[in-house]
Amino acid sequence: MIKVDFKHSATKNRKTAVKIDTPLFAQYTPDFKEIEKVAKKHKSKKNIVVIGNGGSITSFHYYFTALGSEIKKRVFIVSTMEPDFLADVKKKCNKKDTVVIVVSKSGNTVGVIESMLYLIDYPTIVITENKKSAIKNIQEAYDFDYVEHPPVGGRYSGFTPSGLLPAAIAGLDIKAIWEGAKKAYSSYAPGKSKNLAVELAHALYELDKKGYNEIFMPIYSSGLLGSKDIITQLIHESVGKNKKGQTILSAFAPESQHHTNQRFFGGRQNMIGCFIIVDEFNNKFDKVTVPKKIKDVQLRDGTLSDLQDNYYSKSLSYEFIGTREDTNNHKIPNIVIHVKKINPESVGQYLAFWHYVTVYLCTFNNVNPFDQPQVETSKNISFQLRKK
Repeated sequence: MIKVDFKHSATKNRKTAVKIDTPLFAQYTPDFKEIEKVAKKHKSKKNIVVIGNGGSITSFHYYFTALGSEIKKRVFIVSTMEPDFLADVKKKCNKKDTVVIVVSKSGNTVGVIESMLYLIDYPTIVITENKKSAIKNIQEAYDFDYVEHPPVGGRYSGFTPSGLLPAAIAGLDIKAIWEGAKKAYSSYAPGKSKNLAVELAHALYELDKKGYNEIFMPIYSSGLLGSKDIITQLIHESVGKNKKGQTILSAFAPESQHHTNQRFFGGRQNMIGCFIIVDEFNNKFDKVTVPKKIKDVQLRDGTLSDLQDNYYSKSLSYEFIGTREDTNNHKIPNIVIHVKKINPESVGQYLAFWHYVTVYLCTFNNVNPFDQPQVETSKNISFQLRKK
């Protein structure tokens, strides 16, 4: 379901296999019985409030934006202690119709605890490690529902309860999401020949060495737009160490063509293109209809009638093709990632693909894919300021 076009990447002799130990995230299997048992208890809730930071919330947010268009529930992602935002969430969510899901692997994330305290009298599910921590102690004091967070780092935890439990309560097909992930973990596992995840990681690494330290990632799909935060986190938090790592600038396309294309083409030439497109849409037969009374209205060097009967999917494709041709004309290295279509399986597969791309990119850069020392430093500073 995933294809990668390297034709204009300006890289040669890309590696296609890497031998490393299988990461913990690819060894883990979700406990669907436990997830569905807890989800069933709260399935009737109309409002879902998920409190967390980073990987604790970005994977679920991606699932919901990709697959939740027909789900008749309201979802609120709380990743800030901004008072006006918290007050607005509480105003919109009455206790009877709301479930709060608190996610923190460590159980000691201060901002998550503060937001949790704002809604402390709401029905709540806590997802954290089974060890003594502030959030675990709160869970026990209030007898909140509890699901154990496995020892999988937050940004890689999309297929653990932190991503799948809120998805299940929202009504998404979490087993299909997992099936896609499982296939991807098998396809992109260490040692596999012709491994697309290794190829992409190596291409990005080689371009970085040539001075292309920024990645412009326009996403030509509203369904995949929610992936930009988790992909950005995976790359920045995992690779950005020892003065290494590229910066991702991800944006919704073709909207990005009206602003960031100027930077891409006219600014510093340290940026590569990584275009994300979907090949098939559910409404692929919808066409543009131009009423007769305005068909002769002038548009560029033609008229509105030139738009008549164009498929909307084709129009979107033309926007991408135009930008890529311009990219090639400027001799800017670029890569195209194709996702065949948006469904639960492909959504899981796409995220799992990026899990492995991240690990391989860290391997080439000789950095640890699973720690985040600077993130922890800033957390400690902010807590000391609270104490003062």
